[in-house]
Amino acid sequence: LFQLKAEMFKVPFIFDLKNKIDSSENKKINISTKKLKLNIFNESNKEKNNFINGKNVLSFLNSTINTEYNVEEGIVIFKSGNSRVHNSKINYKGELSINPFDLNLNINLGNYKISNISKILNNSSILTDLVKTKLLFNDNISVNTSIVTSSDVRGEIFQNAKINFDIINGRINFNKTRLINTKIGSLELENSNLFVKTSMLTLNSDIIIDINNSDELFSLLQTNVKFRKPINNILINLDYVFLTGQFKFNNIKIDNKEVSDEILRIIDGFSDNNFNNFNKSRRLLNALFEIYEG
Repeated sequence: LFQLKAEMFKVPFIFDLKNKIDSSENKKINISTKKLKLNIFNESNKEKNNFINGKNVLSFLNSTINTEYNVEEGIVIFKSGNSRVHNSKINYKGELSINPFDLNLNINLGNYKISNISKILNNSSILTDLVKTKLLFNDNISVNTSIVTSSDVRGEIFQNAKINFDIINGRINFNKTRLINTKIGSLELENSNLFVKTSMLTLNSDIIIDINNSDELFSLLQTNVKFRKPINNILINLDYVFLTGQFKFNNIKIDNKEVSDEILRIIDGFSDNNFNNFNKSRRLLNALFEIYEG
């Protein structure tokens, strides 16, 4: 039996170890930190030829991640076992190599509300604190993660989503992340970069909006008929601060054309908007369409 109370990167935690020294080589480890609202439990058994099987339980916020895994020759192959995120069942599978660190992970959230994903990132300090440690900005770390979900919940702007989280050569990005509205079109992230600026977790990215049916868009926004000019695509470069939900728009093009200074002033009205206030977003977008010349 071994217990350690310590602090790492200004985060206090408790480490418990129970190791049964016999033929089964059963080992139990529990790590908890109240500051991050995080608890990690792991149990493993070593069999012949150093083959290891085990289970891991990760609890944070209102979610519990149960994992079944096998370890052989430094490779961990794992899958979900009755895991839930905010009362929604999830499935996942992946492969992990420790030296060097290389993770491939695919997650299916089923019918989990797409809008809740952004809330987790905004309200949770786990991702922010992890990025602040700068442990992820390491050339020896490679991560390729995809999250897919769909939602038939009334009032959701997007019905399907695929979110990518990659770490390559010490840089973190969400490239190829795609949100789809089945009636209107899609939104995709490119040339993205996640970083910490003045203690704020910030994302810089190009956002490519392809509009397949502008009539459906204008209908959703209740745009005045005389201001309904056809639009095929919008390109935006912006900075987004997760903690405050603020946006800074650096550049915008509509149908590959630079917009006027007047449109840029209207777009600045989105800077303090978290897009959960649909009525405000609708008013601002309609003000933009009103002066857009097409």
